[in-house]
Amino acid sequence: MDPTPSTSKDDPVIDLTETESQDKNSNSSGKSGTKRKYVVTVPEKFFSKVSSGERSNVYKCIMGCVNKTINVNHTSLYNARRHIETFHKPRLVEFNSSFGDQRLQDKTHNEVKNDQAPIDKHLVSTKDPPTSKQILTQDELDDRIMKFIVKDMNALRVVEKEGFLGLMQGVVGKLRVKKRTFFTEKLKKEYSNSKTALCLALEKATHICTTADMWTGHKRSYLGMTAHWKGEDLKRSSACLAVRRVKGRHTFDVIASTINEIHKEFKIQGKVNVMITDSGSNFLKAFKIFGENELTLTEDQENLQSEEDEDYEEDADGVVYLDLDNIFQEHYGQTSLAQEEIVENENEDSDTEITDEPQEQIKLPYHVKCPCHLLNLIATTDISKITNPSFKKLKKSGSKTPKIWNKQSRSSLACDIIKEKLGLLFILHNQTRWNSFYDALNCVQKFSKTKTMELDETFRHFAVNPLTQSEKEFIAEYVRIMEPFTEALDVLQNEENMSIGCVIPTINLLIEKMEEFRTDPTIIHCGPLVSAVLLGLQTRFERLLTEHHLIIASISDPMFKMIWVDDILQAEYTSLLKGAVRRFKDSQPHSCSSTVDIPNSPKKKRFLDGLNRRASTEVDEVEKYLTDEAIDIDALDRFPNIKMVYREYNSGIPSSAACERLFSTAGLIFTAKRCNLSDKNFEMLVFLKLNEACCREWAYNPSKTSTRTRSNRK
Repeated sequence: MDPTPSTSKDDPVIDLTETESQDKNSNSSGKSGTKRKYVVTVPEKFFSKVSSGERSNVYKCIMGCVNKTINVNHTSLYNARRHIETFHKPRLVEFNSSFGDQRLQDKTHNEVKNDQAPIDKHLVSTKDPPTSKQILTQDELDDRIMKFIVKDMNALRVVEKEGFLGLMQGVVGKLRVKKRTFFTEKLKKEYSNSKTALCLALEKATHICTTADMWTGHKRSYLGMTAHWKGEDLKRSSACLAVRRVKGRHTFDVIASTINEIHKEFKIQGKVNVMITDSGSNFLKAFKIFGENELTLTEDQENLQSEEDEDYEEDADGVVYLDLDNIFQEHYGQTSLAQEEIVENENEDSDTEITDEPQEQIKLPYHVKCPCHLLNLIATTDISKITNPSFKKLKKSGSKTPKIWNKQSRSSLACDIIKEKLGLLFILHNQTRWNSFYDALNCVQKFSKTKTMELDETFRHFAVNPLTQSEKEFIAEYVRIMEPFTEALDVLQNEENMSIGCVIPTINLLIEKMEEFRTDPTIIHCGPLVSAVLLGLQTRFERLLTEHHLIIASISDPMFKMIWVDDILQAEYTSLLKGAVRRFKDSQPHSCSSTVDIPNSPKKKRFLDGLNRRASTEVDEVEKYLTDEAIDIDALDRFPNIKMVYREYNSGIPSSAACERLFSTAGLIFTAKRCNLSDKNFEMLVFLKLNEACCREWAYNPSKTSTRTRSNRK
């Protein structure tokens, strides 16, 4: 029998809120029409009320659960229905029926009717329209299964597994699930369609940035590449270009040839204006031999780059990186000779085999080393070279925390003990995560402030001496100094909202913060750390801070403009921006109307008048832009030439983190149980997973952290 609504004073089913009492008072004072909040009714045969709150009530299950209580919001019965569905599923129909029969007590029938509409959404109803289109044809079923394989990164053989077949037989009716071979062919068609759509999108782009990096998994090596560009509306778009298998040694010529092949495959050789990679010696030599950059390297910069390559880790499969000292001993005069010898040797080989097809010369675009990787080298390599005795002593005593981290990572019993004493586990340091060491020490510092006794007990339990006061101060200073580093890395790794124009302002701001720490009297133990970080920033970023491409990218970004430029350099950098604007204006077709307005003037005078008018327009636009207070990208609509400059120079992203994200997805697809996956199928699966139909448009497909990053940018 269905329960009937109770009218007793202590009725647990109906809960009148403060709003209702206010309605009564307002009605008694002559006011009418006040809308009352509805409160969901929990059937008393399933739950009994324990306590009431402002927004929710606590109910106890009376269907056999031992001391099981749930919170039920005044506007939603979801928690109660989920409890029934999880622990008492046979009674779900009865629960829905009981809930549907009960109604809120109210004064008028209209209020009851209006309040009942939102209550119905909490019921399990088969009358509701489906959220997606129903599968009616075989083609629709094949498309859905293909999306299921690509989006959830399943193996193609999943369509032949017993569980999947049993599921689909009960869903599709007379439609049938086809074999793995069919979906293998369908995968090729989907890849071809998506690649064609991407090529069309890249064809519309005027300037493109690409990133590249090497990845090794399960004894196979791959070169991953991504593309990034801005449309006419200045919205960022990104796409995976390829995850191409590289066999043999990862030498500079192999890398250069593969990059050039991928650029040619997508027909973007002449559109790529900047390429971001890490500081691997094989990448550096590839761009030195086959690319061109603005500045030549000094002897000190060459030595520094060789040190970077010594610290750069090799892949697990014994990848051999060339010594950068030998690379930079070559003079740029010998570079052209070496390239000619390579082309001649290739032509000789091709003449012996195929004489009809000439060998194409490899040409790589302008290259920028990943700023995030340079910051990571400063935070690891440069700091490890500090020779100050007191700093080294405190740093050596900091080995206590790695001992605890090792215990936690190797023993489940240790994890249980740590969580029991501290309530949380330590954050562990990871070599491949640039911010992980800071996060790990920051976690220790928080425990030392909030749970000092528990932290000391944890150390003693594992036979490790607790942290001394000096060691705690050392960790606190280290975290304080390195915090701007982590913030800078978060900014530079954000490909969604940041462009390459943020590199120089970010590094300059980081240098300013380090200068403040140098004169800070509260820094007692980590003075050598500040000096080492400053020296690393000044030497490793000396070249990037003077690159014209990055300078123009920063000035053309309305968010930065000239706020980061010293007074003595503002005139020089303004000239750079004017030169870029002049180049765009010269590339556009000029109308003859200006000369027609001066009918009786000599040719020389007409020519000079046009030149003066063009210079005046150029100066006016640049000066108005630099004095404009707007910092939004939309402000560039008022400055069309600077908008074109921004679109070209800020097509690049600030780091090569996009390749790292690509490899994260690749690692989820190419697992230990899928080692027989062919290279071509692997590349197609990664391509479709990241690009879907064409590419990723960040404005319409934002990341999970986009809201937080936009707030930080503002």
